[in-house]
Amino acid sequence: MKKISVLLASIVVGITFVGTSFAATTKSQAGTAYNFGSLKVISRQQWGANEDYTFKKDLPQATTKPGDEDSSEKADFGQDDPEIEKVVTKDEYGRKYVWPLQYAKDIKFIVIHHTAVMRNLDKPLEDIRNIYHSHAVEKGWGDIGYQFLIDRFGNIYEGRKGGKYVIGGHALPVNKVSVGISLMGNYAEGELPAPMLKSTIALINELSKTYNIDPLGKTEYNGKTYSNIHGHSDNSAKADPGAYFQQKFPYIRTLLNYMQSKKEKANPVKYDFAPVGETDLTSGPPDKDNDLTIRVKNKGEVTWNKKTFIENLNDKTLPKILAKLENNKVEPGGLGVFKGEIPATLISGMRMPNVTPVINGNIRTDKKFPVPIMIDGLETTYEVVSRKDPPALLKPGQTAKGWIVLKNTGNFTWKRSGKNAIELGTVSPRDHASKLFGGKNRIAKMSEKEVKPGQTGKFIYSFKSPKSGVNFTEYFQPVVENVAWLQDKGLKFTVKVENKEKPLRVALSFFKETSAKLKSAEGMKLYEGTKFIRSFEKNETVEVKKLTNGGFRIKFGKSSKVDLKGIPRFKAQNDGMMEIVNYENRPAWNKSLNDNVFKGTIEIQNIDGKFTIINELGLEDYLKGIAEVSNGDPQEKIRTIMVLARSYAQYYRDIGKKFPGKPYDLDDDPDHTQKYIGAGLALRSPNTVKAVEDTTGQIVTYLGKPILTPYFNESDGRTRSAQEAWNRSDMPYLQSVPDTFCGTKALKGHGVGLSGCGATELAKDGKPYKEIIKYYYKGVEITD
Repeated sequence: MKKISVLLASIVVGITFVGTSFAATTKSQAGTAYNFGSLKVISRQQWGANEDYTFKKDLPQATTKPGDEDSSEKADFGQDDPEIEKVVTKDEYGRKYVWPLQYAKDIKFIVIHHTAVMRNLDKPLEDIRNIYHSHAVEKGWGDIGYQFLIDRFGNIYEGRKGGKYVIGGHALPVNKVSVGISLMGNYAEGELPAPMLKSTIALINELSKTYNIDPLGKTEYNGKTYSNIHGHSDNSAKADPGAYFQQKFPYIRTLLNYMQSKKEKANPVKYDFAPVGETDLTSGPPDKDNDLTIRVKNKGEVTWNKKTFIENLNDKTLPKILAKLENNKVEPGGLGVFKGEIPATLISGMRMPNVTPVINGNIRTDKKFPVPIMIDGLETTYEVVSRKDPPALLKPGQTAKGWIVLKNTGNFTWKRSGKNAIELGTVSPRDHASKLFGGKNRIAKMSEKEVKPGQTGKFIYSFKSPKSGVNFTEYFQPVVENVAWLQDKGLKFTVKVENKEKPLRVALSFFKETSAKLKSAEGMKLYEGTKFIRSFEKNETVEVKKLTNGGFRIKFGKSSKVDLKGIPRFKAQNDGMMEIVNYENRPAWNKSLNDNVFKGTIEIQNIDGKFTIINELGLEDYLKGIAEVSNGDPQEKIRTIMVLARSYAQYYRDIGKKFPGKPYDLDDDPDHTQKYIGAGLALRSPNTVKAVEDTTGQIVTYLGKPILTPYFNESDGRTRSAQEAWNRSDMPYLQSVPDTFCGTKALKGHGVGLSGCGATELAKDGKPYKEIIKYYYKGVEITD
């Protein structure tokens, strides 16, 4: 029985009803819906629960009712737990349950979940059977974990079998004292439908009355305090029931408290009243005026005249006079019908103004009541009809334009200006300052004044290309300001600015051959210095050998050759990549990979009698090929390292000399400079590429000048200053700082500058990359 005990310790549980009494169980098993208070609940048999899942398969199926229960099994499943009333391990025919039925002594909480599953929401019976199979069979629980489920149409379903007080599986910290309701869908991503919300409120109301739970109360349990009605994320590290439902908890608790409270008479009593249908939820679509009807019974002694209205006491998003009396008058004992409008809004969700009748236009009492209102969620859908991206290749400072036409397939009107205007906003990350659009995060307005559902709108954008030569990819998405982002369809465009900056030259020190074989899927061009020699076909292999006279022989085809006295330089066509065919540079963790492809120019030289390959390329392409950080590291750490690596490389390209007298700036050896492995890394490390693009051109400066930015693996609790480690006083920004974030006690590396381990932990804590850099390098700035 230990396997099941572990199961119950690892899942989260609550309470299942089969009705307000155990007699209702028979009705449920008969396949009919049963009543829970005023609610109708769809039984397990009605939604198609396969009850065979709940029984062990390795035991014979008994046909007679057994005698006493197995006491050892009882104890194993918590019979001695003071919070458990009893444990049932078999049904009346002796069939053993996979998940024995434990019954709680007390219920303190109602916990709300969502299933987080978006498929089959319009086919709820299929959806709930899939959830049941997942819990009972795939996870091996033997049953569904929730006590109740509610679909988008407001139907309520019976979950865990066993009747009143049976413990389910939904919220581990409060499993033995709670009942769980799961909403079918994902409400971290979108608004829940009004029928679902209405049924949820009604079910919570019945449960809280049944278990005598104070809707507004909080209860301490096992050393922690929880609201009596709360979401799964309030007791566990989970995201459900999602932000769209979390917004509603205060309203729901307040409404239920009002519904269950003893209604006091108005003061003065002769103006007393009572709302009729106080639990009614007024709902309607967004972007439209919605009718509001409030019914109030005159329980006083004074006739209400036509001037009587309903006053909104607290919700500034709604009219002060919320509804006016439709009747000519309302005699004592009569029913007043008040009509009003909920103004059009794009803000979906629940609101609940407190209101009171103002009798005969000027008489107010101290009595008030809530009016629950629900605005349906926005359908933020669209289709791409046509588009024209800016030119793929631009000159520095060139003005470029593009446009995209989108069809509105949602449920609200797009507007060009004013409140709730729609624009194209930057994403990945959302709202980033675009380098192409002058630091703005909104890149285009809609040309049309308004675009109704079914119509199309055109968004035109323009920008001036940056001065530095690099690839820019701009991701964008339609956004209604202060309301919602529309669907993410991965919209983007990429431009390359012609490179006018000084290239970076990197020696491939790990290449040990005496000749090089090159090819490119795009074809190649050969130069002698700057002089063009000839072109080569796609995937045509070319071999370069050193001659005894110091020149080079280029062999291609079956027997063709070209001898050069100067330096051979190869460039791929169409900004493609070149492969050094005879370069074996395979990572230890995956020998099927070979890091032998490169962007830019491949240059061959004879340096100190050694056959040497130099890769000349743009700084940003170089950064996308360095393996100084893992693709799986926190993104802020990757951004941090990319800025430091760019600063390091630019310093040695423009200011200092890492290899004096050599025709290159850096090499690929991490013991000398930085671990450069070429363009292959960019193909498998999208997070590194994104970090480079997010920080394009950014370097670390001190007093306005570029600086050297060393970094290392991990410290023993503090970093070293440049003075302490290297006896250098010309680097005042490299000071010793506390570095206890990793809890490490051994120094790995030179200890100067940024600690890689510390950067990881700071990034996990949510620190942005600029803040991490400024912690380790004192008095610096990050500049473009």
